Order: sequence, then structure tokens, then C-alpha cells
Amino acid sequence: MDKNVELPPINERIHRLVLEKTGGNVSKFASHIGSSPQKIQRLFSPDPRNKKYPEPSLEVVSAIAQGYNVSIDYIVNGINTSETDLINTIPIGVDAIEFLLEEMKRKDVLNKEYRKTNEELRKRIDQLTDMLLEYYKNK
Repeated sequence: MDKNVELPPINERIHRLVLEKTGGNVSKFASHIGSSPQKIQRLFSPDPRNKKYPEPSLEVVSAIAQGYNVSIDYIVNGINTSETDLINTIPIGVDAIEFLLEEMKRKDVLNKEYRKTNEELRKRIDQLTDMLLEYYKNK
């Protein structure tokens, strides 16, 4: 780690997790989450070209959350959630997020189709009502 440049907070939290979970063994940490040691180690060293630390990818953050049972909220924002707020402590993988987005899109399409069908049914009911009124009027 370059001591002259301060780690961004998210990188610092990941570095703390590496220390806490594996005693600083980046290879062991990376292996546990299915990543490469280089990808994790890179988070702790600034790019020599621009002197900036790379941001961890969503895949890495999700893998850490799942592999070490910590919330994404903690990794990204440093927020420790309470045990009663279970929904925020469950790590959600990239696949789950993509699935949820697709489900939201699908439901939106279904809602639009439902509204269209409802409008068509209302028109048809109005037509039938008018026909019945006309029929009884002429009777």
C-alpha cells in the first residue's frame, strides 16, 4: 500500500476485511470469494499513471458480501445495519440484481397489457350497455 496517498473509504473497508478475515492474506481472501489475488491487491495500490486507486467492481463487492457474510451497504457506504433490518444485511449477488430488474421490466409490460385489456373491456361493456339500452328503449 502506498502510504503517501490515502485509500478511498470503500478500499479501506475491503482492506480491513482482508486483515480481519484472513490476517492480511490477500491470496486466501481472493480465493475464498472466487477472485484473483491481483484483482484484490490492485485495490490497495494507486495506478502509477494517475495516482488514483481503482474502484472495486460490483462483482467483487458482491462476492465479498456473499463470501464473508457482510452487507453490501457496509462495504460501499460503511453503514452497519441492525439485526432487525434483515433485508439490508442479506448480500445480493449481481445475478439476483439483474433478475430483479428483468422481473420489474416484465411486470411493467404486464401492467401495460393489463391496462390496455381493461380499457378494451370497458369499451366493450359500454357498447353492450348502449345496445341493451337501445333494445329496451325500442321495445
